[in-house]
Amino acid sequence: MSGRPHIKITESVESLREILKQQKRILAYNKVQMLYFFQSKQVETVREVSAVLGKSEATIHRWLFQYKEGGLENLLKHRQVFGRPKKFSGVHLTFADTSSRKLTIEMQHSEEKG
Repeated sequence: MSGRPHIKITESVESLREILKQQKRILAYNKVQMLYFFQSKQVETVREVSAVLGKSEATIHRWLFQYKEGGLENLLKHRQVFGRPKKFSGVHLTFADTSSRKLTIEMQHSEEKG
């Protein structure tokens, strides 16, 4: 399971370096960095890249599968959602300010917008 990946990385080392600079999320950065390490021959096995990035071998395999299925676009569009789904559509909060008056704030979750 920790051997050499059998995937052809189509992007060049130079283009991967430029794509790395554009990443704003650490997870996306790590995914591109994984490809960069393989393409530049800095690592040869899944085990090596998992040690360098501090990710599990299963995570690296999942990322490689996503890349194999749809290239860099597919790899970067997958965002894992953590936690239990929300059960409510809004939050009603009440705060007491220093003059003993109550301030009420209503917030809408982004789920209603989506």
